[in-house]
Amino acid sequence: MEKTLSARLSDEKRGTLEAKKRRFAWAWLIPMLIYYTVLGIIPIMLVIILSFVDWNGVYYDDIQWIGLENYFTIFREEKYWRMFINSLIMGGSIMIITIVTSFFIALFMMAPIKCKGFLRTIWYIPCVLSTAVVSQLVNTILNPSTGLINLILIRLGKEPVMWTLSTFWMYFWIILISVWKGLGGTVILFMAGMSGIPQEMYEAADIDGATKFKKLVYITIPSLKNMFAFILITSSMGIFSIFEQVQLISGGGPFGTTMVIMYQIYNEAFDNMNVGLSSALSVIVLILVFIVTVLNMNVTQMNLGDKED
Repeated sequence: MEKTLSARLSDEKRGTLEAKKRRFAWAWLIPMLIYYTVLGIIPIMLVIILSFVDWNGVYYDDIQWIGLENYFTIFREEKYWRMFINSLIMGGSIMIITIVTSFFIALFMMAPIKCKGFLRTIWYIPCVLSTAVVSQLVNTILNPSTGLINLILIRLGKEPVMWTLSTFWMYFWIILISVWKGLGGTVILFMAGMSGIPQEMYEAADIDGATKFKKLVYITIPSLKNMFAFILITSSMGIFSIFEQVQLISGGGPFGTTMVIMYQIYNEAFDNMNVGLSSALSVIVLILVFIVTVLNMNVTQMNLGDKED
């Protein structure tokens, strides 16, 4: 009888403790759920609904349900296809140049050099600078009449360059600024991956007389396979988020040749007052980002599975 009563009391205490744990967990989860619902789920649902309407974003009486017409317009008109192609070219160039450059910078940083901490700080500083400030500085330098580069060209007896009228130069400066700002974070990831490579592998290669190039090709790069995959997939999300550089440097010009997805969404909503079309573009971007996210999760799980094996 005493054992039964003791067991019952023990079960009651355990139940009370479990109830307290559940209340404590919900006390932490509820604010997060409210945050993601208000700032995540509800806005996404509103954007999806608005993608099926024609609305100027001002008067609710002007809302007209038009179904899939906004999507038909996007896939029917050439300027939207060109916008997607511009985003892929610009974003793909930024991604590839950033990954390759970051890899070699990381190699340099891992070498036995002086002032290593200072150099790492220098490379990371661009990541914390405002894109708006950097873009405005670039605009000042590229000013056709008072820009630093054109002033130097004039002093040298050369003709000033009309930067904003050249598609090549607009692409060049946008890609240059984007790569410069994105190097720091990618360099840190590569350095973290290189730090995890066992030094015994390099020592064994030295004993066998392997050159630096062979150690790079047969040890460093294969050992960073998972890191390369992670950086490649996460960086690919940046293809759909190019905005400030285009807005502040080229404005989508010349003649729309540097127009990208995010800037087109902004233009449709605030310049053309077409909230429905802007929302449809946003939904398409959402789907593309979702696909990349799922791919990223699958690759991460595969990498974890390889490590467990």
